Amino acid sequence: MKTILITAGGTSEPIDNIRSITNTGTGALGSLIADEFARRRNVERIVYVHGKNAVLPKTQKAVCVEAESTDALQKAVREACAKYAPDAIIHSMAVSDYRTGAVVKAEDLLKIALKIACTASQDELDKLASQVIEERISKASTAEELAKAYDYLPDVQPGKIAKPAGKAAKAKQSEADALLKLAKKADLRDKYNKIPSSAGNPVILLEPTPKIIPELRQLAPNAIIVGFKLLDEVPQDELLSVAKKLMEKNDCDFVLANDYQTVQGGAQSHVGHLMARGGKVETFTGKPEIAKGIAAAVAAAWK
Repeated sequence: MKTILITAGGTSEPIDNIRSITNTGTGALGSLIADEFARRRNVERIVYVHGKNAVLPKTQKAVCVEAESTDALQKAVREACAKYAPDAIIHSMAVSDYRTGAVVKAEDLLKIALKIACTASQDELDKLASQVIEERISKASTAEELAKAYDYLPDVQPGKIAKPAGKAAKAKQSEADALLKLAKKADLRDKYNKIPSSAGNPVILLEPTPKIIPELRQLAPNAIIVGFKLLDEVPQDELLSVAKKLMEKNDCDFVLANDYQTVQGGAQSHVGHLMARGGKVETFTGKPEIAKGIAAAVAAAWK
């Protein structure tokens, strides 16, 4: 008898205790996939890991596990694989690519950026920040003028500013990591993990979330894995090319490639291109047909 692990819906990443960053994933397709697998006699159990408020399957074979954030999803998937050793994993959940790294005041962020870019002394940095950055912020009346507040180099004396050495890409990433590290120290969220109303114009810095799909093959070596790739308004050949790369990179058996333009049109307009390892592609129109196609392809792969 078979066990299926399905992730569905969307994740939500907290900004503070009352605010969050989320996406449009509903779990509508995932729930249909679960119900489609449930109709097969050789499927005993469906572990359905879903986002908050996601559509749930109707079948009683489903064990539903709510996972609101990416971290919670990762934990739930690891536990399900360890406990049930699934025979197939359908990773249809819309997982957030980023989460809140820090929330800081705009003026603090500019000071931090200046500190990272400069090698001047602390006294000089404070002076430069107050004379150049803060002055420009106070005078800025448009977004363009505010952006120019970063362009402080022409207003300081030669020799006071030194860019980080090394290759440009590496230095840029190093600067970004350093900025986020310092921003976390200046995080303005209070002891209740809430942004105070006196924060003015807070800036939210995002950081990448952990990727779930690269872990799946290690967690379930013998499972049939179906990954999902969603792009927005791209040519079909580009969509399939990206799906193939996802398949190869993460050792998936199938990838369901879809375009958001068809997804937002409703359950019947959703078009999914199911790509197999050998390059074969089957196209299904409508969420019910996509669900049937995925279940049939996985079942055929078991034989």
